[in-house]
Amino acid sequence: MIRFKFDPAAGCLQLYEEVATRFKLRIGSFQLKYLDDEDEWMMMVNDSDVEECIEILDDLGTRAVKFLVCEMPSGLSSRGFKTI
Repeated sequence: MIRFKFDPAAGCLQLYEEVATRFKLRIGSFQLKYLDDEDEWMMMVNDSDVEECIEILDDLGTRAVKFLVCEMPSGLSSRGFKTI
């Protein structure tokens, strides 16, 4: 587990870069998911997902978010489609 501060205004790509650096991962080799207000893991793939995550945190009255770092199966692109 790693704890760090992140400015949501930096966007999704910067978040992925921060996680990649801290876990020594390659961008595109993993996917981020966050735990929402219904205890479901939601994919974090673009800036609107970051905004939605922040809105949920505001509704919950917190600024802490838990991310799940999921390894992408080999042969899949960052969008989850099998490469040929």
